[in-house]
Amino acid sequence: MTEDLDKTVRVQVPMAEELRNKFKSVTAAEGKTMSEVILNFVKDYVEDKTEEKQAKSSRQP
Repeated sequence: MTEDLDKTVRVQVPMAEELRNKFKSVTAAEGKTMSEVILNFVKDYVEDKTEEKQAKSSRQP
């Protein structure tokens, strides 16, 4: 997947403040930002789901 920085958009997710604070603390302890971790999760999720869909399509008669 190619990343086009000119077309970057912002996504907002409602989240409990306590969860957000814990998430920020954990990511900081890993030397990462919350955005990095979320972006990597989304990329992995999309890749996994795309592969699943392709696998299902190839099995159908």
